[in-house]
Amino acid sequence: MEAIFDRHLVDLQTPKQGTENEEADFEKFRSRFSLFVREGFAASLTDNPLGRISYTAPETVEFCELTIDPAAVVYHLNTFHRKETATAQSGGGDLRNEQDLDVFLQHAADQGLQRLVVVSGDGSDRLPRLQPEDVGCDPKTVQTVTSIQLLGYIHRTYPGRFLTGVAFNQYEPVEHEIEKLKHKLDAGASYVITQPCIFGSGSSASRQALDAMMDLARERRVQPILGVWISKKYAHLLPMCVGLDFDVSDFDPWETMDLVLKDYPGIFHYYSMVFQPETIAKIKERLNRSGSQGSA
Repeated sequence: MEAIFDRHLVDLQTPKQGTENEEADFEKFRSRFSLFVREGFAASLTDNPLGRISYTAPETVEFCELTIDPAAVVYHLNTFHRKETATAQSGGGDLRNEQDLDVFLQHAADQGLQRLVVVSGDGSDRLPRLQPEDVGCDPKTVQTVTSIQLLGYIHRTYPGRFLTGVAFNQYEPVEHEIEKLKHKLDAGASYVITQPCIFGSGSSASRQALDAMMDLARERRVQPILGVWISKKYAHLLPMCVGLDFDVSDFDPWETMDLVLKDYPGIFHYYSMVFQPETIAKIKERLNRSGSQGSA
């Protein structure tokens, strides 16, 4: 299958807008970004996660004066943006412009960014949402813009410019989720990132979905990446992320990572909830001990 990444990914949220100490938030972002890239991971920058109004990935990278290595950075892009072609110019500090779809994409291209994770995303009343006509769809046949329509727009408007990935939720009914994934791949996606893996009693259905996704990835020659949640403290957020109601009192992130390494050897991971250098060091120690640094 085609290798888009040659390293594991780490989730990194951009600073929220309107906080009391934005300068400290940007410094924290800058420090974590540098740590992840220096330690050999790819930094995966989120897009208004959970509907929170955050600075976009391109403007955050520009503000922090970070150097982009296209192999070590990926931006998320969701459907909660506006499209106003009259204002489609990057830079200049106009935050309203930075929430414009074409401003985001052009800014990313100007920075040399190649990899995008395209998702439907989490909305809020404060965020605009793309309309079908914004992405070249007939509103008579498309009522809601999803990642599939957004993928089509990106590859038509910026042909050959971006490598796009999509999300896969192994906790949804397998037939439904696999069918959705096929449509996403048909729209141009070349890698797939799963929700965080939760192994244990009652996980047989999600295992079946993961295995079906892996089979489809091999068939379509796209790269699978498995989600791994690295936080006991924030385990209470897991049910919301995966769309299931379950007890997380006995969740052990390191035991889960070991099981992922054992049961799916040679596959790259997407780590969430990583905040400290000690956590990165512990991840690397486990990767080295397993002898699995990931592969295509």
